[in-house]
Amino acid sequence: MAATRAPENRLRHILDEARAIQEVTHDLAFEAFKNTWLIRRAVEHGLLIITEAAKSLPAELKETQPSIQWQQIESFGNLLRHEYREVNSEVLWRIVDEELPKLIVAVETMLAKISH
Repeated sequence: MAATRAPENRLRHILDEARAIQEVTHDLAFEAFKNTWLIRRAVEHGLLIITEAAKSLPAELKETQPSIQWQQIESFGNLLRHEYREVNSEVLWRIVDEELPKLIVAVETMLAKISH
């Protein structure tokens, strides 16, 4: 397995992208997000990286965090890759606002367990 595909590295990729998305959207209201193409594209790309990294995590590792909807994360990656014109700003915003904080906590927990 290539070093970049190792579960610990993939978890770090997820964490880095999630934190970067939070940083770029931190002080934004939804209207500003919706109307700023560059920020939406940055968020979409960060989420795409998260979906790709999540796909390569071992199932047994994902099972340690059952509150995270791993299959939905992977499916959203398909939407970002193939139906990119159909990505809804409200859906992106909900993911950023509601789902990313939970994902960050889960990934931090997973990293703590496998790093010891």
